[in-house]
Amino acid sequence: MLPTLQRGQRFFASKVAYGYTRYSFPFDSGPIRGMFRTPPKRGDVIIFRFPSDPEIVYIMRLIGIPGDRVQMQSGILYLNGVAAPRTMPTLETYAETGETAARYQETLPGGSQYTIINTVENSRGDDTDEFMVPPGHYFVLGDNRDNSADSRFEVGFVPFENIYAKANLIFFEHGKYIWPKWIN
Repeated sequence: MLPTLQRGQRFFASKVAYGYTRYSFPFDSGPIRGMFRTPPKRGDVIIFRFPSDPEIVYIMRLIGIPGDRVQMQSGILYLNGVAAPRTMPTLETYAETGETAARYQETLPGGSQYTIINTVENSRGDDTDEFMVPPGHYFVLGDNRDNSADSRFEVGFVPFENIYAKANLIFFEHGKYIWPKWIN
């Protein structure tokens, strides 16, 4: 999730943001059908259980909601046939990986704006088929578009019942407390 989240950061997450599911409680002991469920919104950074192996926890940005058509063309995100606007790139080197990346601000329908990075031109995820998000499922992407196992690949569509928290606030970074910053 570079650049939004970096290795060593700690953050607060809201388990009540989308209601309660079995994954909201220790030992997956919550209600199987869920209670007080509220659908997540495009642009939210969600925490969910990997669809094919619920023992694995993932955190990614929600891009597509049920009924959406999602596609990548030449590294640009298209939602329902319309390119998501993004700014001109700036180059940035990440100390953690040593990679130089093009950094963009991308905006989703509804106004959610966040930073993405692109490290490799013409990577395997830059051009995809169109994905039609089925009812009760969501499409997720990592903010590091060239280094992310997301809905384009292994993760596939994320069932609503697997989503159990929203990442909200970073408060700890690389061995030190920091001034809290909101995750957008």
